[in-house]
Amino acid sequence: MSFIIGFLTVIASLWFAIHFILAGIQWISSGGDKNKLEMAQKKLYNALIGLIIIVSAWVIIGLLSTISGLDILNPGLIIQNLGL
Repeated sequence: MSFIIGFLTVIASLWFAIHFILAGIQWISSGGDKNKLEMAQKKLYNALIGLIIIVSAWVIIGLLSTISGLDILNPGLIIQNLGL
């Protein structure tokens, strides 16, 4: 489970970075056109909202793992505690 969480976090972070860069390029190349500028700003806003969701999910999982006593974000420790 922790591998899946980590993998999806990496994919989501890469997705954020790609959209952030593309929105920046779109902003720079808007050339003063209001519609293109608004589209770039909207894309940046959406990328930032996505990043906030990623970070919030990571924090919630961390809190749940602390409350439950399982280190969900560290699969090596779980395997070590099981004696495998």
